Amino acid sequence: MQILPIRTKLLHAGDSLCDALLWAHRFEEGDILVVSSKAAATCEGAIIDLSTLKPTEEATQLAAKTGSRDTAFIQAVLDETKRLHGSVVGTCPGALLTEVRPEGLAHGSILTANAGLDESNIAKGSTVGWPMDPVESVRKLRRELGTLSPVPSPDSGEGCPELAEGRGEGGKIERKLDRHRFPPSSVVFHARQMRKDPTKEEEVLWSALRNRQIDGVYFRRQRPVGRFILDFYCEKARLGIEVDGGIHERRDVRENDRERQEELQRRGITMLRFRNGEILQNLPFVIQTIRRHLQFPLPSPDSGEGCPELAEGRGEGVRIAVLLSDSCCRPRRLGVTAFALACAGLDPLVSQAGREDLHGRKLRITTEAVADQLATAANFAMGNADQSIPAAVIRDHGLSLSDFCGWVPGIEPEEDLFRGII
Repeated sequence: MQILPIRTKLLHAGDSLCDALLWAHRFEEGDILVVSSKAAATCEGAIIDLSTLKPTEEATQLAAKTGSRDTAFIQAVLDETKRLHGSVVGTCPGALLTEVRPEGLAHGSILTANAGLDESNIAKGSTVGWPMDPVESVRKLRRELGTLSPVPSPDSGEGCPELAEGRGEGGKIERKLDRHRFPPSSVVFHARQMRKDPTKEEEVLWSALRNRQIDGVYFRRQRPVGRFILDFYCEKARLGIEVDGGIHERRDVRENDRERQEELQRRGITMLRFRNGEILQNLPFVIQTIRRHLQFPLPSPDSGEGCPELAEGRGEGVRIAVLLSDSCCRPRRLGVTAFALACAGLDPLVSQAGREDLHGRKLRITTEAVADQLATAANFAMGNADQSIPAAVIRDHGLSLSDFCGWVPGIEPEEDLFRGII
């Protein structure tokens, strides 16, 4: 199983989370996207300005019990707890333990610190929690990302580099493995050589880019940038374009691409990546995408450019799942882990009842908390500090996607193993 962190620039209210993720990552069939609930809520504008709140006597008393919380923040927690049909069930230094039953949660409740609100990774004087409707958030994000992510052509050889038509062993596709990374002393020489030996797909795209054919913008091909060589580059827009053959599906090449993209991103360069099949079979879409990034540049989510429901000529897109996660604590355990609030496209729970263990005994009550386990794994890659990684993709997981869309079910207090603690 692979966990692929998605790094973005700082997200703000009004930004398109869809655009930010598409800019930073290419989604594939079967991907499971885990998104921070705080990132989704921030983009949706669910930010609370603490200066607008007038603390009640209850907030003042609870703030004193926590010892370190501002009364305005505690008031925000009380208001959010009420919105989520919950109550405060305990206190500890720095936090309130709340139990909430959001609208639409069919079974059980959610025990969470501060009704999901947090003052980290948000501007001072503000707090942010969950989206107003987490289920709608994952449903919409799944639809948009799935629609706007292309389906690899079966003729392109993508996903199976050995069968890329016309390449064979030692062909040009092998040259693509490390053709983009050279020591500075030789980068110009290699760029010149690569201009003399383009792939078929590079020739097709260059025929559409050359001579300022797209909105009068000047592109260069095989352009050295630092120690890298970009297939195509527009200096004015700081936009780079890469044409990927099937070899880019290999794990080692994907890792190389990721490191390369991160370094280019630090240089302020926006990168677009297209597969061979897209160039040969859907060039109008490729040109449309390039033109959109020239007209509405997306080097960061700050542009706020919306993510359209459909992309003309994009086809059916890919099938993915989306989980909305939040950090949490476990009883009697030190440290932060994570859980899934809502998901779309994946069954959050899988019963193991009836299956046999290693010694042939049948399991009776075991249920795999699939969504929570995936959220925890992704959270390890995403972090909780200044990593600027609001999402992660889980790939090669062996799970089947489904049509489920909703809150992750919980259990009632009387069913809870820890019911005697609170």
